Amino acid sequence: ICYHNSCVEDLVDNLEKLPTVKSVIYAHNGGKFDYKCILGEFLKRGYTIKEKELEESYIQEYKKAKVSFLKNTDEKIINVLYKDNKFYKIEINMDSIVTERYKRKYTDKQGVVHEKGDPKKTVAKKLILLDSCLMLAGSLKSVSKGFLGLNLSKDGLDYSVFRDKGYKLTEEEKKYCYEDVFALKHLINEELIKPFNVEIDGIEVFNRCKADYLTSAGFSLDVFKHFLFFDCILTDNYKKNWSSKKAIKMVDEYKEKCEQEIIKSSRKTLFNYIFPQMNLDKDTVVRDTYFGGLCGTGEKIHNVNKKTKYNNKPSNINGCVLDENSMYPDKMRNNYLPFGYGSFVDDVDFINNYGQKYDENISFFGRFLIKGQIRLKKNKFPTIRLLNRYNRFFHTKDIFTSNEIENTDLDILATFNSIDYFDFLDGYKYDRIYPKEIVVFNNNKGFFDSFIDYFYDIKCHNKGSKKANAKLILN
Repeated sequence: ICYHNSCVEDLVDNLEKLPTVKSVIYAHNGGKFDYKCILGEFLKRGYTIKEKELEESYIQEYKKAKVSFLKNTDEKIINVLYKDNKFYKIEINMDSIVTERYKRKYTDKQGVVHEKGDPKKTVAKKLILLDSCLMLAGSLKSVSKGFLGLNLSKDGLDYSVFRDKGYKLTEEEKKYCYEDVFALKHLINEELIKPFNVEIDGIEVFNRCKADYLTSAGFSLDVFKHFLFFDCILTDNYKKNWSSKKAIKMVDEYKEKCEQEIIKSSRKTLFNYIFPQMNLDKDTVVRDTYFGGLCGTGEKIHNVNKKTKYNNKPSNINGCVLDENSMYPDKMRNNYLPFGYGSFVDDVDFINNYGQKYDENISFFGRFLIKGQIRLKKNKFPTIRLLNRYNRFFHTKDIFTSNEIENTDLDILATFNSIDYFDFLDGYKYDRIYPKEIVVFNNNKGFFDSFIDYFYDIKCHNKGSKKANAKLILN
């Protein structure tokens, strides 16, 4: 790759000539950059794309993402998994080739060894392009440093130069390419292909390769499923770690159904039993409440007194930056989280049983109609994020401090989870609020205890690859 390809055309020439029946190529961040150039060259050569519509589950689980491939045909087909301007996987079906088939040897009763199987087989030559950045998040320089302890120079290549077929690489360009390929080769061998093993008290919890997954999120989710199985089936950790009696009862019911052969015991069925898939109506209400955070200028937060924690006098400081260490593990380990089937509740039931006081054992997600005047209280921080499709006069990214538009107080439809709802009641003055569609879940604390404790300990007491792996899984 370093010395025999001076342009994309050269590279594709060599990819088509690869002698293997199935070849897997990794490029770091290739899904956003390299593969777009390579795919364009394949299309010039008569290949056809069959794009598959993606769902989130297809991206997260490698087995679900596998695309059926045409065999014994000369048709040049490309199957792609593509979302958010990024290729997750590209499978290129090249010309059919004749290969020697694997012959199975067996020994008869007389001790004579025989070979069974046809000597030849026609198969479709396959090339798979994957993005290592989806599994090892970060720049190649940063992950090489974190996992391998390598310091890459990452300079010497001018991306503005147009390189024709036959272009000769300079020594600086060769060095740049060599370092990249050397680092990526070792990352693949050491981190993706090598089995990732987890063992606790002599019990094997997990033993699979990262290369079996498309993304680090899918890998981490599967690791958690193995820990959940360890806590509930291989041990009784759930009985001492979980706070909710309803969650513990749910696992006991699952185990009874497995004994009665109503359900087949597996990591997948256990996970789906505790965290079942919601129907579309519930899912839409819950997803409407999701958002990553709020951001705005100092002028927007005009009624928050500019005082620092170090003195009680007004300051010229508009704000400060706070970074919580290991925020995701902390929240998963120490917070009460929803499980099971959520249920819709009517407005009277909500007001009487859920809307008066925050209860850590309950989570709710819903839409609320707010009428009359709405104003942010003095010294309170704005917490509302409005969806454009419900509130066309307000922008989703704006910090919401008032519903006044041109001297008129507009009704708004807000989407809150239980924490957002009580933050609103505490931080805003308002006239009337009406619950519209509310989904309520039971909460439990302890789902992630074994999972978090195991990898957090590795993160805190190791360096290099072990620490980087643990951090990757936790986040």
